[in-house]
Amino acid sequence: LATLAVAKGATEDWRAVLREVASVPDFEFDSDYRENLWESIFGGVLEHGQTPTPPRLFAEDRSSQLRIFVYDLPSAYHKYILLRLHENRDDSCDFGISACEEDVWSWKGRYSAARQSAAEVALLTKFLSYPRLTRNPAEADFFLVPMLTASSCTFEECGVNLCLCSELPVKLIPNGLEHYSDDTWSRHIFLASASAKKIPVEIASQAVVLHLGPFFGGFGPTLGGGQQHIVIPSLSTSPSVLEAVPLDKKQLFFFAGSRISPSRERVIAALEDFEFVEPGSVELHLREFHNSTGPLRGPPESLEGKGLTAIYRGMARSVFCPVLPGNDPHTKRLFDAILNLCIPVVLAYPTKHSTTQNSWWQRDGPPWSWMVPFPEEIDWENVVIEVPINDAESFAAIATSILGTPRHDQLLAGLQVARRLLAYDWRGVYPDAFS
Repeated sequence: LATLAVAKGATEDWRAVLREVASVPDFEFDSDYRENLWESIFGGVLEHGQTPTPPRLFAEDRSSQLRIFVYDLPSAYHKYILLRLHENRDDSCDFGISACEEDVWSWKGRYSAARQSAAEVALLTKFLSYPRLTRNPAEADFFLVPMLTASSCTFEECGVNLCLCSELPVKLIPNGLEHYSDDTWSRHIFLASASAKKIPVEIASQAVVLHLGPFFGGFGPTLGGGQQHIVIPSLSTSPSVLEAVPLDKKQLFFFAGSRISPSRERVIAALEDFEFVEPGSVELHLREFHNSTGPLRGPPESLEGKGLTAIYRGMARSVFCPVLPGNDPHTKRLFDAILNLCIPVVLAYPTKHSTTQNSWWQRDGPPWSWMVPFPEEIDWENVVIEVPINDAESFAAIATSILGTPRHDQLLAGLQVARRLLAYDWRGVYPDAFS
């Protein structure tokens, strides 16, 4: 596949691009409304006060009949957050607005870690490129609240991805939303690309929330009648994730991460034993989890300064990618593995919440269908290999037992389908996560 066609950065003619991507024959285009929204949120947020280029949408997304009203919120809810984040960056990638290879691990100011919460920014750019935006709330099917919930909580005083300290939701809901009422609350869309347990309760209690998962309580699938938390994938801004990934893999396993728990230790030991027997089959980049002052954050020393691109390349040259549980049910590693056609291998725990599914996080944790995006569109059982937690010492043997079997072919086919639906495609060439 070609790399993303929309160039990173700004264009002087962003208004013309917005008119191009958002016009459809059977809907009256309100250029002032749309351009004012784009400029109020994204105007001047890049270096030297430049304004980013809107993304393209897939053709079928443009043909949707839903009409969406977007609130014009004060800049404290979006632009100010982006400007402050960009002030603290020390690499060339913006905060989820455009495609970019993350060749530098920008840990100064925790910018790279913060950018893992940027899916809401990418989704907001897509919503503003959607053709059927309406300034008339009476004809709106949904009301989009362009508050960057997770992004606002990435500043140092709040901790990485810790959204519980934000005062913005308290100030906004409900008095700051003019059209929020008993009749419309279930049609208000909130963006919050953080793990569910880190979302402020004012947002988590809303009807339609787009977050990283899991959702708890088995909220029903129907919009408009009750609570519907929609799990979205983590964002990868790398243009290479939609390129063709070679299937002649150079090694069997790739894992980069910390020794965060006993279950990880068991799997890492199994991989080290496998590497001893099969030299060159396992690539590990490890760091300890604690030092004398508390948890260590950032990449393993062997990847220091190399950026997420180095991790993507490691996954792309590997057959299997262990996706091991951490502090949260959500893990970006799962999506990075799929995008790079590396078969995710997870630990499976029994859970009281389901008789047919395991949890991929911990005992009695959320079943996997609560943890992943689009379980009705993606055949997750043909994307992931489960290793029972009681068999963690046989992790490598169980994974490699599928090589050369029909199961291996099933998993590769499942990955090919899933990777498109879990990506954010600025070109609009394929149906993606926004679709």
